[in-house]
Amino acid sequence: MIETVQEPRRRAGFWRRAAAFLIDMAVVLVPLQDVLAVLFAQTNGAFQGSFGLKFTTCMPVEKLPDGLQPPPPVGYNRIVDCKTSLFGFDTARTLTVAKETQTGNTRSGVFQTYALGADGMPKDDVLYVNWIAVLALFAYLILLESRLGATLGKRCVSVKVIDTSDETRVGLPARKATTRQLSKLIGSVPAIVFGLILFSQVGGVEDLQTVLVAWWFNLASLGAWLIGAAWALWIIVSLVRKKDPVYDRLAGTAVVLK
Repeated sequence: MIETVQEPRRRAGFWRRAAAFLIDMAVVLVPLQDVLAVLFAQTNGAFQGSFGLKFTTCMPVEKLPDGLQPPPPVGYNRIVDCKTSLFGFDTARTLTVAKETQTGNTRSGVFQTYALGADGMPKDDVLYVNWIAVLALFAYLILLESRLGATLGKRCVSVKVIDTSDETRVGLPARKATTRQLSKLIGSVPAIVFGLILFSQVGGVEDLQTVLVAWWFNLASLGAWLIGAAWALWIIVSLVRKKDPVYDRLAGTAVVLK
C-alpha cells in the first residue's frame, strides 16, 4: 500500500499580506472618502472625518472667529487652522487654539479644538463619520473572505485564506471570518478601554490638562502602548517567518499562496 503524505500549503509572507491590505484599504476607503468630500462641501462641513488616506495642512491664524464655545484657553498664544483632504478635496476642518509655555527645555500647553465648516466658521452640528470607514473595511474583509476566500487585494498578490480544518473549501465559515478579523484587535483593547474611560471622565480643558500630567495617566498610557506594540511585534515576526500569526491560529485559518 502506498501512503500519500500531503505537504503543508506554503504560507504567504509579510510583504504579500501587507500589499494585499494596502490594496484593500484603497478599494474601500478611497470611494468612501470621495463621497465624504462631496458631503463636506454640500453641507458646509456637517459631515466630517478622515479614513486613513489623507493629507493634513495647517496654517496659522491671526484672529479668532466669533462664536467659539467653549471659550478658548485664557492667554492663548497660538491659533492654527487645519484642513484634512484627499486629492485636494477637504473632508474635515478644525481650529486649534493653544496656550504654550516654555520652561527651560520643557514645553507644555493647554489647547481647545473646534470644528469648522467649509467656510471656515465655527460649526456645532458636526457628525464625525470615521467609524463608518472601520465598519465598511471590516464588512468588506469578512464578506469576501467568507464567500470567496480572498479579497481583491489578496487576488492581486495571488494569496487566499483557507479553513485549516477543511482546506478544499472555498471561502471561510462566517464565524471564522469574523473571528479572524476581530482577533487582530486584541492588542488594542487596553488602549481602547483606557481611552473610553478617560474621555468619559474628562469634563473640559482644565480636567484634561490635569489628567495629562498625572502619573497614573502616563503609567497607563505606557502599559497600553507596550501591550499593543508587543502584540504587533508578535504578529510581524510570525509573518516574516511565514508562520500563522496568532489571529489565524485563534480562528483556525491560514493565508496561503495560490
